[in-house]
Amino acid sequence: MIKNLCLITYSWEGAGIAKRFKDSIGEGGRVLVGLIENNSDILLPSEKSAMENEGKDPNEEEGRNERLNVMKGILDVRTAQSVVDYLRTVEDKGEWFVFCDMNYTFKYATMLSEFMPHGNFPTAFHRELEVDRNKAKEFIEENYPHVNKGKHVEFKDVASAKKFLEKADEVYVLKGDGMDAPTVVPPTDEVDAARQLLLDSLDKNAESYSAGIVLEVKLSDLIELTPEKVFYDGKPLYASLDLENKKKYAGDVGGELTGCSQDLVFETSFNDKINKIAFPSAVDELAWKAKGLLFWDLSLLVSKRTGKIYPGEFCSNRPGWNAFLTEVDGLDIVNYFNDVVAGINPWDKPRFSASVRIFNDSEEKDVAIICPPEIEEHVALMDAKMKDGKLVTVGYMADVAIVTGSGDTMEEAAGNCYDNAKQFLLSTKKWGYRHKGDFLDTSYPTAIPNRLDYAKEHELI
Repeated sequence: MIKNLCLITYSWEGAGIAKRFKDSIGEGGRVLVGLIENNSDILLPSEKSAMENEGKDPNEEEGRNERLNVMKGILDVRTAQSVVDYLRTVEDKGEWFVFCDMNYTFKYATMLSEFMPHGNFPTAFHRELEVDRNKAKEFIEENYPHVNKGKHVEFKDVASAKKFLEKADEVYVLKGDGMDAPTVVPPTDEVDAARQLLLDSLDKNAESYSAGIVLEVKLSDLIELTPEKVFYDGKPLYASLDLENKKKYAGDVGGELTGCSQDLVFETSFNDKINKIAFPSAVDELAWKAKGLLFWDLSLLVSKRTGKIYPGEFCSNRPGWNAFLTEVDGLDIVNYFNDVVAGINPWDKPRFSASVRIFNDSEEKDVAIICPPEIEEHVALMDAKMKDGKLVTVGYMADVAIVTGSGDTMEEAAGNCYDNAKQFLLSTKKWGYRHKGDFLDTSYPTAIPNRLDYAKEHELI
């Protein structure tokens, strides 16, 4: 029986899971956080070499002191290596679950997989599929027969990309091969305006794009659907569909892209058409080779005009965020891990779950966080610590928390989510989140209800 949780993290996506487990298990179990201290420990050898060749220090990291103080006084945080060393010595290894929140934890996940029986253990191969665009493209082209190739061009340096854009007669999406390279999706179909936006981003973020640049033709009528399939020791447990808004502002009118600002998640059938498209036999084969819990998703970009499907974000053996927090809302998190270890689908009944991300847009640190006890199980903190007995922000990132809710319908899930969110407050002027009305709005093409209707009407689910 799982009684203890070990979270391996670098940037705290999984902090909310660790906190919920701690609150649920009570005094009968333990939660340890293994925090990866150095930036170089989350890099593939190819990434390190590329940085060193450019005269960069792989260990150089902005905001490191703040990152190391996240969850201080809330969770038992140690170095990742010390947690690995400790778990080697425990006798009750079968009572522990190792939870790696991102696939760039592969260094420590690989070590732990050698002697810990339960957990999710991303490898360097899984990380490569996410960060190496060429490798991901080859994998998709070889194994996803119903996913089309998007028109794209690649460049090794900013000057070449700028020269191409200056003569381009189509709107492009800008992506970079580096970890911190911003993805820029022009919120316009005007070629000249979009060109200037991308040129400006290339100028401002030239160093971030130095690892390589990809320009993809923007298809204006695309909607994003993100199916996920979850396995344990190769056995399929459940599948779900995530409909997320990535833009920070209402109506997807522009502004910065976030990991996820709002989303809706619900369980789907393995036999649904969308899952046949998103999870070909090659994924099942990889699942059988992987130890423990494996998450797999490839976001699908569907042209509403033609029905053609193109590849979006590829997440190989890692949960999606907010998606994982959304899908486990309303479930006992300790029971969740016990169910998956037992090969049982942890979803107790069909339901919808929703989430919204809270942002602190001020530059203030130590901002007081008001989070009443009655909503704690629906709040996943990301930038928080205890100071003088009070919950405050750290200032590591703008993403303070993810608030969730669930219900029998999309509307009920959104309502419960926002009933929880309205009780969560920050003591500063510049903070906020996308509005409930925006979650349920149907006036813009990429709205969550519109994408849900499209998936139903075209019998994808």
